[in-house]
Amino acid sequence: MSLFLHRPLTLRPSPCRALSTTLSRPSSLQLEKNDPEALADTVPPYPYGPAQWYKQSDRGLYGGQRIQFGNNIGPKFQTKTRRTWYPNVFRKRLFSRALDRYVQIKVTTRVMRTIDKLGGLDEYLLGEKEARVRELGVSGWWLRWAIMQTPEVRRRFVEERRLLGMPAEGIEAVIEEPEATAEGEAQVEAKGQDVVGEEAVQQRRLKFRVGPRAHLYYAPDGWHRASPNKELAYKRHVRLHDPKYKDFHQNQTAIALAAFDQMTKSQSLKSKEIVSLRQRLRTEVDKSAEKIVEAAWEARCAKVAKKRRLVREAVRVKTRSATRAELRASRRRERKDGQPEGLVKDTFGA
Repeated sequence: MSLFLHRPLTLRPSPCRALSTTLSRPSSLQLEKNDPEALADTVPPYPYGPAQWYKQSDRGLYGGQRIQFGNNIGPKFQTKTRRTWYPNVFRKRLFSRALDRYVQIKVTTRVMRTIDKLGGLDEYLLGEKEARVRELGVSGWWLRWAIMQTPEVRRRFVEERRLLGMPAEGIEAVIEEPEATAEGEAQVEAKGQDVVGEEAVQQRRLKFRVGPRAHLYYAPDGWHRASPNKELAYKRHVRLHDPKYKDFHQNQTAIALAAFDQMTKSQSLKSKEIVSLRQRLRTEVDKSAEKIVEAAWEARCAKVAKKRRLVREAVRVKTRSATRAELRASRRRERKDGQPEGLVKDTFGA
């Protein structure tokens, strides 16, 4: 009978976070996707270095907050159960007056209160105290440097130096972009060209992510909106959605792997050698399938060029016809204005 009087079993919530196989969208501002040599030559190193543990804090403004560990203590028998406290992190779009656009970044509620108190994201990042610089982290330091390179903040620094009686020419000089890398110069020398290719220049260009598919690139006069690369986007679309490319890639991969399996049966190879050879085989198949992507891009370029040519011809014909119509109308007005006043009255019946 006592069994019916017991409280029903309930599932207690786990102190750990629920397991999820979905990856969150990164908000690291793409610091690690830039050229390391260009970063080392342009951006000053963060004085406190990356986080040793809880490395997630390097991908946003966490304000020095970390995971905390402790115990849940029972009220009656003082039973201790281990638990964890996580920082309250959100993904926010914060407006930067210096960049004149929103910046998407992970931020904690504590940092949000500090930003509201100081009056904006720029005021929070441009703090001069050691504690503020320490709690910025790698992403905050990268964002701080990006804001300090804008002309608006530079004019603000010059004005502050003038009010303090300091020389304005002591302000940090704008760092010019190097013309090309060693690889680009080697390619130019090999081809015998006198000018540096755009690919070598773009390798040294620092990109800064402000949102989904929204980037800025650094130039001596500040940060500018980066236009998307249409060629890369179209080729990626062909690889994902073109049935011709998919069928060719699958068939060639199946044929090559079947031949490779028959060849490895007759030979005694180690597992590492088999893996490396299989990977090399897949690379060769990808290279052969890439010809379909290149052909699709060339066909699209030819189609766009033809369409633009037709549009230019239509505009030229339309402009020519409009010009002729305007000429006929002006001639009519000249004839009408050149008639005597009495004739006009007699004609239209004054």
